[in-house]
Amino acid sequence: SGMRREEARENLGAFIREAHQQGLRCVRVIHGKGLGSAGRTPILKAKVLSWLIQKQEVIAFAQAKIGRAHV
Repeated sequence: SGMRREEARENLGAFIREAHQQGLRCVRVIHGKGLGSAGRTPILKAKVLSWLIQKQEVIAFAQAKIGRAHV
């Protein structure tokens, strides 16, 4: 099962901080599809975007296209 909203936010923040401390300039964040959410909608998709905007370590991000295979 997926993470709850606050757990996901904390994990994303920790991931971004750790990547920044290690000098990584590009990382990939893959969120779930929301199949466990009420209405089976991807709630975290919009939340992740808003959380990334708030991080000063993040200078840019792009969303993958719908249907694109993850490598």
